[in-house]
Parts: sequence; structure tokens; C-alpha cells
Amino acid sequence: MVIRLAVEATGHDEFHSTEEGEKGMDKIIRVDMTVLKVTTEAVPAEWVTLGGRALTSTVVAAEVPPTCHPLGPNNKLVFAPGTLSGTPAANSGRMSVGGKSPLTGGIKESSSGGTTAQQFARMGIKALIIEGRPRDDKWYHLHITMEGVTIEEETEVIGYQNFAVIEAMEKRYDSKVGVMSIGVPGEKRMRAANISVKIRTPRSAVTDVGAWGLSWAPSVSSVLPSMVREPARCRSSIARNSRKVRAPLPRRCSTTR
Repeated sequence: MVIRLAVEATGHDEFHSTEEGEKGMDKIIRVDMTVLKVTTEAVPAEWVTLGGRALTSTVVAAEVPPTCHPLGPNNKLVFAPGTLSGTPAANSGRMSVGGKSPLTGGIKESSSGGTTAQQFARMGIKALIIEGRPRDDKWYHLHITMEGVTIEEETEVIGYQNFAVIEAMEKRYDSKVGVMSIGVPGEKRMRAANISVKIRTPRSAVTDVGAWGLSWAPSVSSVLPSMVREPARCRSSIARNSRKVRAPLPRRCSTTR
């Protein structure tokens, strides 16, 4: 299981000012957690015009078996910045995360702001695809720089909440490091877990991405406006969603698929 993702791109406040950035997002990085191997591929022709949720969903539809268990080795976690990431375009720089949802069993994508999408674009990364599952019971984090991706065993931040993880990563690397973290709920493999992304503020902060279909932010934002007009219906919806995310995974599912 991948636990943390730390991204380094020196001077991420500049847009495509490096030779790497001028090439555009021209590579796909695959991380096989079963054998702890990283490979880099050219972007297939059919993916060149895609970005964000269009790309994450395309990868999941093409490469993830529909009947696999969401927490098994055949699911994949796909990170893809939006097509305009790395440019000064307003509201660009979104990071999409996709995979098969353990809550719905379907293809799921959620997106977040923060610094990592711009950093991916500066490093020429169109998508990061994490696949497989570690054979041991260790925790890992991925460290991504202009030089490549390293898979490192993680022992320091196990049990840390997301703010504490960001502080630890900034001390380990520097204050401009990008961080994506699953937090304690993710470590415990809870259905309500999410992926949090560091945003650019004077202090460390996070913005939530609903991972694997665990989209609390979209669910809450869609029902909160109706709280005044339809309080009973709103409370019923929240209670129903709460029961869903607390429910155990179906017994018929095997995490070996």
C-alpha cells in the first residue's frame, strides 16, 4: 500500500520555465508496488489530447478489470493533472485522481487544487499510475523529482494526520515540496478515507480529494444549500451516506482480485 507522495519541482511558482517543462507533459510514469519498480513510457497517441478526469477514467476503463476488488492488486490509482496545468490559465492546476471505487464499484474520479498538478506539469508528467500491491506488510512513500521517482520505505509518519505529514515532509525536503497523503483513515483502509493535497499558503494546509469514490466534499456541498429549505430531507441524506461509508466491504469480494 502506498502511503505518502512527496513531489519536488524547484521554483514551482514559475510556469514551464525549464527545458523539461517546455516539452509539455510527454511521459507516463508507472509504479509497480508488487515488485517495487518504476518505469517511464511515452504518452500513447490516443491519450495525447486527454488530461485530468478524462485521462484517469480512460486509463481505468482500459486497464482495470471490472470485476476486480477495489482494494486488490488489480485496481490502479491514477494521478493526472489537467491539460492546462503548468500554464498561467485561470483555475488550472487541478490534480485528478481516479480508480475503481470500493463504495460504488464503478469508475471514480475526484480532483483537487494545490501545488502538485503544477509540479507534475513542470516535470513533464502527464500521468502517474500506481498498480499492484506490496508483497510485504511495509509502508512506502514515493518521492518524485526532476531526476525521477524513488520508492522509499516509510516509518516516520505512520499514524500522522495530514497536517503533521506535511510538516514532516517540509522538514525532510524543503518548504516547497508538494505532498499528497492518505492520512490515518487511509492507513486503516476506511471507506471514508480520502487523499489530501498540500496547498500553497503561508502555513501548511490541505485540500481533500475523495479517493476511490469516497467523495464527502461533493456529497456535502450538494446537500448543504438545501438545509434551510428542506432540513428533514437533508438530514436523511447525510444519515444515509454515513451508513454507506461505515458499512463493511461485501464478504463475496476477494482482495486477491
